Amino acid sequence: QKLELEEAAQAAALHTSSLTTQALASDAHLLLLRAQMVAIEEEGVEEAKRQTAERKADRHVMTSQATALDQLNRDHGTLNEQLVATNENLQSSRRLVELGKGACKGVVMELHETQAALAHTTDTCSTLHSHNTALHLEVTTAQALQAQA
Repeated sequence: QKLELEEAAQAAALHTSSLTTQALASDAHLLLLRAQMVAIEEEGVEEAKRQTAERKADRHVMTSQATALDQLNRDHGTLNEQLVATNENLQSSRRLVELGKGACKGVVMELHETQAALAHTTDTCSTLHSHNTALHLEVTTAQALQAQA
């Protein structure tokens, strides 16, 4: 019976050793699984950080683009105002040109009238000069006749 007890004790010790080995293997497997879980969590944290950085960079780009678009809109408004002012100046210049054309036509008409008056005055002076020459000839002839008489 002692032998049976020793065999049973050895069997129990072997079984305990086997269970201890299995427990250690399970603990090792559990530690491995925990290490994998930590690694996966760390990857998740890193991925979340990367995505957060990407979103931050995207927001920065979008903010920069929005600022640039606002500036373009302001520049566009300024250019439109300048275009309106330029068009108004152009219309004003066209009106001044039309007024200038009208004034030039008036000056040309006055010039033609002055030329006509000058031509008439020239004709009158020529006629008077002819009459003056004829009178001078008559006076000279009369004086010569008077001196002979």
